[in-house]
Amino acid sequence: MNPLPGGEFLLTDMEYERLLTVAPNGTVTWQWNASGLYDAPPDPTTTDWLHINDVDRIGPDRYLVSVRNANQRLIVQRGEGVVEVVNEDTDDRDARCTNGDPSQPWGQLADDDGAVWRSVGLPNS
Repeated sequence: MNPLPGGEFLLTDMEYERLLTVAPNGTVTWQWNASGLYDAPPDPTTTDWLHINDVDRIGPDRYLVSVRNANQRLIVQRGEGVVEVVNEDTDDRDARCTNGDPSQPWGQLADDDGAVWRSVGLPNS
């Protein structure tokens, strides 16, 4: 759970594969459902079909989302939805971010030359 500047909290819900913001009183103030981008199985709560395991605020109403089972990072803009698929697989090669070590595909958000870091405006470190 990440606190946001306006007092809300940003979190992921792996059971329903969504992002949400919650007010301090527990009221859901916004949500984004992965099923709007990905094809969900018939009962998505019975399987770990996407495994959205992390979300970070990267700017005003912009969130970087880790979608582990799709080997992707998304930038979701509140009010807009997905505005960028950071490492979209556009051909048959493996699109995992490995930071040079294929045995650690989920270790860091960086590819071999740091292009993923640059695409989201973060320093390559």
